[in-house]
Amino acid sequence: MPSHILNNTHIGSLSIFLQSSKATTTLDPEKNSSCLFYLNQVITAPPGTHMLVGLTSAEIPYSFYNVDSRNNKVTIDAGSDGTATIILPEQNYDVDSLKKNLNNLLVAANVLNTTVDFDKNTNKFTFTNTNGGLKITSTTMTRELGLVQNQINGPYTASLTSSNACNLSGTSSVYVNLNNVSITNLDSRGDLNGVLAKLNVNVAPSEFIFYQQTENQYYVTSDRQINFFSILLTDDNNELLNLNGVYFSVSITIHFQKVRLPVDPIDFLVDTRNANLEKQEKEKSKNKKNM
Repeated sequence: MPSHILNNTHIGSLSIFLQSSKATTTLDPEKNSSCLFYLNQVITAPPGTHMLVGLTSAEIPYSFYNVDSRNNKVTIDAGSDGTATIILPEQNYDVDSLKKNLNNLLVAANVLNTTVDFDKNTNKFTFTNTNGGLKITSTTMTRELGLVQNQINGPYTASLTSSNACNLSGTSSVYVNLNNVSITNLDSRGDLNGVLAKLNVNVAPSEFIFYQQTENQYYVTSDRQINFFSILLTDDNNELLNLNGVYFSVSITIHFQKVRLPVDPIDFLVDTRNANLEKQEKEKSKNKKNM
């Protein structure tokens, strides 16, 4: 029996509960955010129907860091006082721990007379060298440190303050991607993608991001059969989240709907030619009788 208002067929809707700990294959075991789930029974859309797919619930651990291998490097050139590429340990940072680690690593790298400070009134970092100046020659932390491109590899300066406020918020959203199903949603670049839902990160690190569908968000797919699900969790930059070995779970619901034939506007137009011919024939018959 149908189990949802969107399901207007005789076929019952299906819910599929997927736990990454029971995935058939984990494509990136270190990150644990890309999994394949093969089904023992193929889901098939009978002739004259198509499938609607939606994410109905999810539990995603906030176990990813705001600073990891993609955004943890800064190279500081302090002239005669030394040059070093600072690589921060992967973890969650606030401004105090970031400042402390940067200063400790500068000392460990033997970059002399160079310090990092933070102004809590402006939310900006300042790099200072008291002996001849410094410059930042490269970094993967422009967003986190508040730097802009024209501040990279510029002239030596005694003090370099970031142009923008620092941003240590990490990714603002988790995107649940269903890559093996033909979902044609769009992203901010206008590209087609397989995003099934966007989950806002509204909890603190080490908590769970819970998602429960509050409105009917289901997408028509042209697939006739589904025998597996390829689930990817990505961040704002469309890169895989690193869940650091913690498991996630999602629930996907499939409804079946009758295929509706396209409506041709011409079908609603009145053919006045036949009506005029019938009227003329009636007039002729009437005139013959009156003769």
